[in-house]
Amino acid sequence: MSQDRNWCEIYVDGWLSCKKLTGEVLSCIDGTVGFTDGRSVWDVDAAWGDLSVRENDDHRFWRKRKADDGSFLYYKYLIDADQRSSEWKEDYEAAIQGVAQHLRGRGLRVVVVSNFCE
Repeated sequence: MSQDRNWCEIYVDGWLSCKKLTGEVLSCIDGTVGFTDGRSVWDVDAAWGDLSVRENDDHRFWRKRKADDGSFLYYKYLIDADQRSSEWKEDYEAAIQGVAQHLRGRGLRVVVVSNFCE
């Protein structure tokens, strides 16, 4: 991957389905569902990049409760966001920040891990 391209993972915790979380993401970006298994994986295509909204394989209630730091690594959902190319950098960054703000505004716990924000 080029150094001009961003990478990002958004960890999300809350009591909603993967489908509803994808709906929340779609409500604040211009994208469409490209693939879904109908339950735990929803891939979203946008002009600036691709998002994969899925259940976090590391999510375990017992691990989350035992983690002294309230570790976000065990949040229920993980959104991987890939930027298409360096020409979409500004749009990608703005979209990711907008998604995080929107989800927080809906009362969800959100942690963004990326090479450009937070």
